[in-house]
Amino acid sequence: MKKSVKIILGIIIVIILLLIIAFGIDYYRCSNLKEPIFRLSMYKPDIAISDGSEYISYYCPGYIVDLQRTPTLDGKMQVKWIAMQIFNKTIINKKSEENNMLANKKAVIIKVNEKYLDVMGFEGASDLYNVSYSSEGNIGFKQGQEILIYFNGTIAESFPAQIGKVGKIEILKEKSDIEIPEDILKFYYNSKEKVNINVSNLGTTGIELTIADTNELPYNYSHSYKIYKKVKNESYTGIGQKIGEDTENSISGYTRSRSTI
Repeated sequence: MKKSVKIILGIIIVIILLLIIAFGIDYYRCSNLKEPIFRLSMYKPDIAISDGSEYISYYCPGYIVDLQRTPTLDGKMQVKWIAMQIFNKTIINKKSEENNMLANKKAVIIKVNEKYLDVMGFEGASDLYNVSYSSEGNIGFKQGQEILIYFNGTIAESFPAQIGKVGKIEILKEKSDIEIPEDILKFYYNSKEKVNINVSNLGTTGIELTIADTNELPYNYSHSYKIYKKVKNESYTGIGQKIGEDTENSISGYTRSRSTI
């Protein structure tokens, strides 16, 4: 008799432990706006909502979870609001601050940084953005990948522009068909600190410069320069109304004197 009682007590304890574990897992999920796993049945009222949202009640072992799901652009359903009840007491009542899957944008990765990406949209140099990582973090991003960014639809006007709160980033292609122009790569990767200029020869008719460019993508140096020599302005009078530049050490400007009657 005692042995059978111990077995029954053991079974009861195991069941209680399993229920506690199930509750703990679902509590964590609901706290993060995710649907419960250990659901026994569900009830979905026949309510038509214009944006396609739906309300669901999940009956779980010892607790109830009510939630609202809203469709995203990729056809999936995202939890917008969730509440958890146990013994008729609400212990979680959480609403998503914003839907981070309202909009999406395709782009090509220019540069991978520690916490964000520099990307280029398909319109080229006028379509540059900074994109923070989603909650998934860096999932193996590389320069040249084609990605799809899901976000809340807001873009801050700056240069580069700032894409709003990101819900998800998908890698569509390891190598995009869109080529990143060299001048854009230079904009993100080059640094003036890696360019040293030394005057090797300075004469009366010209100047010779030595330029050491250690950037991975060197700048182009094809401009012509002129050097102007400051000379004594013999026609400088220091009086009258001066139009343009007319100083002691410059080319002569236009000087006009006024006479009074």
